[in-house]
Amino acid sequence: MQKSVPGRSGLAAPLSLPAGFAALLVLGAAAALAGGQLPATGVLIGAAVIVAAACAVAELAAAPLLALAGWLTAVGFTGPPYGQLRPAGPQSIPAIGIIGGAALAGILLHLVMRSVLTGSRLGSVDRPAAARRPRSRGLPGAISTRRLLAGALLLAGLPLLTLALTAARPTWT
Repeated sequence: MQKSVPGRSGLAAPLSLPAGFAALLVLGAAAALAGGQLPATGVLIGAAVIVAAACAVAELAAAPLLALAGWLTAVGFTGPPYGQLRPAGPQSIPAIGIIGGAALAGILLHLVMRSVLTGSRLGSVDRPAAARRPRSRGLPGAISTRRLLAGALLLAGLPLLTLALTAARPTWT
């Protein structure tokens, strides 16, 4: 049985992130299989719905990654050739606003559901004294500094590596 961690609610990130990513991948695969029959707006709306639903049931820490994956899906599967990221494409700027808004709507829905289920108000903070104390570095289950740095490097490094390799590839005419 999993222990309840103070301040956390919703489906744990190791479960919610793969589920959200898989749903977005299925949407992208459906867009690619449709061969252009699914318009870019349809992909964007589908990604927004998936992100909002996933953010509503996931713990709040998973929301930024779900929003990023939703944006990448909307930008990468808007038209042929599918799966190629076009961050400067015509759908990229509206996708940021729509996917970000969907993530915020999902977070708000999550907070409302949590307050209804626990019977507390959104503005109230009812935490035991132990939960109010600042976290020490030696807490079991805390992420080590080395792992945090590795995650930050992957998060920042992979898109930069993709951009560099894309710019360096030969053009075929």
